[in-house]
Amino acid sequence: MRFITRTLRRLLSSFYFNRSEASGFLLLAILLISYIFVLKWGDILFESNDYHVEYQYIEGSVSSDVTSGQIPSEIEVLNNSLDPNVSSRQELISSGLPEYLADRLINYRSKGGKFYKKSDLKKIYGLSDSLYNEIHPYYKATYIQKQKLKRKKTRSYYSDSSKSKYKPFKPKVIYAFDINEADTTDLKQIYGIGSVLSQRIIKYRNSLGGFISSDQLYEVWGLEKAVAEELLQYATINNGFNPRKFSIENSPVDSLASHPYLSFKQARLLKSYYQSHKDGFRKEDFYKIYAIDSASVTRILPYLTF
Repeated sequence: MRFITRTLRRLLSSFYFNRSEASGFLLLAILLISYIFVLKWGDILFESNDYHVEYQYIEGSVSSDVTSGQIPSEIEVLNNSLDPNVSSRQELISSGLPEYLADRLINYRSKGGKFYKKSDLKKIYGLSDSLYNEIHPYYKATYIQKQKLKRKKTRSYYSDSSKSKYKPFKPKVIYAFDINEADTTDLKQIYGIGSVLSQRIIKYRNSLGGFISSDQLYEVWGLEKAVAEELLQYATINNGFNPRKFSIENSPVDSLASHPYLSFKQARLLKSYYQSHKDGFRKEDFYKIYAIDSASVTRILPYLTF
C-alpha cells in the first residue's frame, strides 16, 4: 500500500495539483482500487469461510445421525398405519406386499372394491394366509368408520329447527335378479361392474345359451373373483331354466364351433361321430370319442340336442 501511495504522489506532482487537490485525488484513487479488489477477490475470501462453517455443521449433523442410528428409511411403516382403501402402491410394497399383489389390490380398488375390515385383504387373489399373517398388523380399514363419522358430523351441523328437513342417509338397496334375464342396468348395480363389463357378461351368456351354473360367471373374461362373488350375492338362476340348445344333427359345424365350450375340431368330431352312430345313440356315447376329454363333454352336453 505504501508503494502505491508513493507512486500516486509522484504522478500527482507532475500534474501541478495543490496539496488539498492532491490529497483528495489520492483518497479517491485508494477507494477505487479497494473497490476493484473487493469485486474481484472478495467472494473467494468470504465464501471460503462460510463454506467451512457450513461443511462443519453438515458433517456434524450426519455424524450424529449415524452415531445414534437414526437414519430414516424411505417410507416408515408403523402398526395400523396403512389403509388399503387409500394407501399408495409404494406404501403397500413397503409393508411387505409383492409388487404384483400391490398392483392387483389397486386394480380391485379402482373398480369400486372396498376394504371394510383387515380380513378383506384376503379378497386379493394370490395373497396366501402366511403372507396375510405377516403384513396384517400394518393395516387398518377405515372405510366404514369414515362413513359413520361423516354422517355424525352432518347430523350435528343441523340445528333443532332444521332436523325435520334433514333426510337421513339411506343405503342403496339391491334386489335379487335372474342372471339369465338381467340387462346392463341390473348388472351395473354391482360395485366393480360398469358398462363394458356388463355388456361382456351378457354377450358371454348369449354365446353359451344361458347360465346353468353360478360357476360359469367366473369364466367371463375380465370379471375378477371378488366382483363375481359380489354379483353372486344378488344374481340367481331359475331352477327350471332350460338353456338354448344346439342340434347336432341340423346345426353346421361352424354353428357348433361358435359355442365357447367347443373348438372347430371338437365340433367336427362330435358331428362326425353322431352321424356314424345315430341309430340308438345316447348322450353317454359322446364320452367314447377319444379325442375329446370327458370334462369338455360334460360341459357341452346340457347345450346339445339330437
